[in-house]
Amino acid sequence: MKQLIITADDFGFSDGVTDGILKSMLEGAVSCTSVMVACGNLESIKQKVQLIEGRIGLHLQITNGTPFSKPDTVKSLVTDEGVFPYNWSQLKDIHQQELYKEWHKQIEQLLQLDIVPAYLDTHHNVHRFPAVFEVYTQLAKKYELPVRPLSKNMVQRYNHLGLQTTDICYEAWCGINVTPQSFIAHVLGAFRQIGNKGIVELMCHPAFADEHLATQSLYVKEREAELSVLCNPLIKEYLNKHNIELLDRVPFKTKEYAEKSRF
Repeated sequence: MKQLIITADDFGFSDGVTDGILKSMLEGAVSCTSVMVACGNLESIKQKVQLIEGRIGLHLQITNGTPFSKPDTVKSLVTDEGVFPYNWSQLKDIHQQELYKEWHKQIEQLLQLDIVPAYLDTHHNVHRFPAVFEVYTQLAKKYELPVRPLSKNMVQRYNHLGLQTTDICYEAWCGINVTPQSFIAHVLGAFRQIGNKGIVELMCHPAFADEHLATQSLYVKEREAELSVLCNPLIKEYLNKHNIELLDRVPFKTKEYAEKSRF
């Protein structure tokens, strides 16, 4: 059996991103979305996620946005202005205790919105870096949440830790010139990498471009191209033709822990 999860990152990044993701989930092929809570849009998130209940993960942040911790208590994570940097290259010598503290707070903020995440991933996939990966897996193991693989080695490490994951996360399909045909070609390529069986996660960033997004990201018009493709009915036709089951949510059983949501 070949199964595909399409995950839209950055829900909450801006109104245009949030609305684009909602469209891609309600009218298109996107399975689930990863929510950013440190971008100041908590009320908008709380209002809009009701439409996609059970299909929400947490997009842990140390780039873009503002920490929930006091800046002087997480100095290794913030700029001189007390905010997360624009990208990873601006972060030096991450203190794992500070990271653990801040990511706990981000999980708590999501829980305060009455949203229990179905999985954990990270903005800009920063868990590819060793110091971050250790904290990421500690939190995932603590709450028994599925995680995102970025390499075969990472899958092996997750298996060793007893963490749930997909067989591969595919990142390379996107771009301004993407089409339904190129999309399905990339999906088939991802399945070939894992022996044409198992679960592929395909990461995407559909959105309506807006002014706020343009000030925070270099990837803007490409998001609108992704949105158009992911809402194209040909996608589901192609997947069915190639015997790929498109899942409408993450197919993992997660621990019920809402009642113990304080740290």
